Amino acid sequence: MVKSTERKIVSLEEECNEMINRTEGIDNRITKMKFAVEVLGEAEKLIDAMSTMMSDSDCEKLDFAMDGLNNILAKLYDNFSKEERKSLNFESTLVPSIVQPVIEAVISSLNPLAIELTWMDHLAIGMDKLCIAVGSDSEAYSLREMIFTDIIVPWISTAMNSSKWDPVVNVEVGLKTHEALLTCVDKSFLGAEVEENKLLKHVIHLEIIQNCVQPKLQRAVSYWKPTLDENNVVSNPMHLWILPWLPHFRNESARRTMFADIRRSLKKTLSFISKHEPDDVAFFRSCNVTLRAWQKLFEESNIYSLTSESVTPRFARCLARVPIEFSHEKQSWVQINTLFDYFDTGLMSADDFLSLFEGEILASWAYTLHCATLEENKPNLLTGIAKFYSVWKERVFGQLSKCTKSHLALRGDLMVCRHFFGGLEMIRALVESDKARLDRLMPPNPNDCNYRIALMHRSKAKKPVEAQPNVVSSHSQRKTQGNVNVASFAEVVADFARHHDISFYPKVGSNATKDGKKVFMFGNHPVYFDKNVLFTLRGEAWQPISLEHLAQAC
Repeated sequence: MVKSTERKIVSLEEECNEMINRTEGIDNRITKMKFAVEVLGEAEKLIDAMSTMMSDSDCEKLDFAMDGLNNILAKLYDNFSKEERKSLNFESTLVPSIVQPVIEAVISSLNPLAIELTWMDHLAIGMDKLCIAVGSDSEAYSLREMIFTDIIVPWISTAMNSSKWDPVVNVEVGLKTHEALLTCVDKSFLGAEVEENKLLKHVIHLEIIQNCVQPKLQRAVSYWKPTLDENNVVSNPMHLWILPWLPHFRNESARRTMFADIRRSLKKTLSFISKHEPDDVAFFRSCNVTLRAWQKLFEESNIYSLTSESVTPRFARCLARVPIEFSHEKQSWVQINTLFDYFDTGLMSADDFLSLFEGEILASWAYTLHCATLEENKPNLLTGIAKFYSVWKERVFGQLSKCTKSHLALRGDLMVCRHFFGGLEMIRALVESDKARLDRLMPPNPNDCNYRIALMHRSKAKKPVEAQPNVVSSHSQRKTQGNVNVASFAEVVADFARHHDISFYPKVGSNATKDGKKVFMFGNHPVYFDKNVLFTLRGEAWQPISLEHLAQAC
């Protein structure tokens, strides 16, 4: 009985001690909760104090708010253990309820696109102090992430998504704001690991770049229209507002889509300049400036294709009008030098460059030289011809000490060298008074030559020659030789149609041939070829037509 009573007494004592401990714990918790409420009251007082600040400096207001938050958080984290902070949901509830209203009160009247860039530096310094005040790195990372992802980033993205920010006009403002934000991340917690900063920057990239900047730029490219200034130069070129953002783009699919739109806009730009710039040389220089900005981003073939479609045909027309003067003092080199400069910048393919020079310049040069050799009783004829030849040779092939890309291409080209060798043979025949040889050396009329024919022959020469049977009939040989040029010219026309998105296919059924020659459909126009000349049906008559005019008719 005594022992049972003693056990009850011990049990009651333990229960009393437990009740006392629980009471003390509850009292302690009540005290701390009262303290937390007091701290929340301090946050409200801080917001009220900020509203009455007389300072006009946004940075000073931010510093005042961050210092106040630092004091508040230091008190909280000093008075609550890690376990208590976890039980009270510090990271998810209490701390955000203190920090968020204070920082939102600071930024509520600010436009992130109009603030001084040093404001971000002050924010970073203040956040670093807050991260130090919370004690552990994990809690510091959570605090920093909350401030950026829940407050600062939405504030900036909302401004950039609004009409306040035009990506074409205000590119520098948006770019500097974004870059200042990234710098702020690096400085916001100096004790942070590199990987933690990368994770936070990835969130910023998704929200600012991928969800805001890229879609806006994509729309701007789609709606963009070129305009010209008083000098007929594009006044709002795309590269000024797109290129600065490209280092920040990581989504390859979005980049490819944008590049496709940019390519279409570049083609539209070149066409626009061509329509509004009557001066050929000014047009070529403007095209040079337009394409050169994109040279390192697009593949070489894309730049060559843009030039081939929009610039080369006008070069051909321009060079065809350049008179080849026998007197070098009268010769104009402006258009030829412009062609050299354009090719030297790497915007034109070697085939286009050499075909232009061969078909539009060298043909006329050889014809002019041959005509000069036929002039009789002209004083100092041989001296004049030698001067004519040497001046052109130096212009075309350059000097060893001043050799450009153009000179090297011309030096290494077989057809160009053949023309100049033919010129030497003309001079030799003149010296030897060999009129028969001069007649044999007579070049074709320049009107029968152009860059498209030269390009066709070059394309044909590059194709591998198929092995032929050793024994063929003379009739088969003549038939093959007679159809080679037609097939090659058809390939040139087919390539031209592809570049201009025009259908090109052989016609079937009735009227599929014209005088034994196959008829093709170029768009909705029937055409056939005869000795490198393109014919189309106009009314009831077949008439010759250029590719450019045929494309315009489609």
